[in-house]
Amino acid sequence: MSTTLSASPAFPKQAVLPALTSIRGVAAWWVVIYHFRGIMPLSDWPVFAPVINHGDLAVDLFFVLSGFIISMNYLNSFSDFSVRPYLRFLALRLGRIYPNTVHITPSIPKSAVDRRE
Repeated sequence: MSTTLSASPAFPKQAVLPALTSIRGVAAWWVVIYHFRGIMPLSDWPVFAPVINHGDLAVDLFFVLSGFIISMNYLNSFSDFSVRPYLRFLALRLGRIYPNTVHITPSIPKSAVDRRE
């Protein structure tokens, strides 16, 4: 059985900002390319090498934009602070982040062992 959360006064429908979503997408791909720079021939793209080698900036950009979007969507919800909407917000965030953590965390020790060999 699936449930959908409808918009309520405490949690209005989320705004979509296509321009920021695009920039977040570019930042995410920048991080991916940064992690594969060891096996990519950057000598073929000397113009992009300085940018690709600073993938840590892409992580910062991604998190700053994500924080902005989250705060923009939920700022009005917390203007008059009460515990119930705040706990609901935390539960929704945990529900979105925790499953990924449960699936990814067990693979970290295996990747560390594979890297040493």
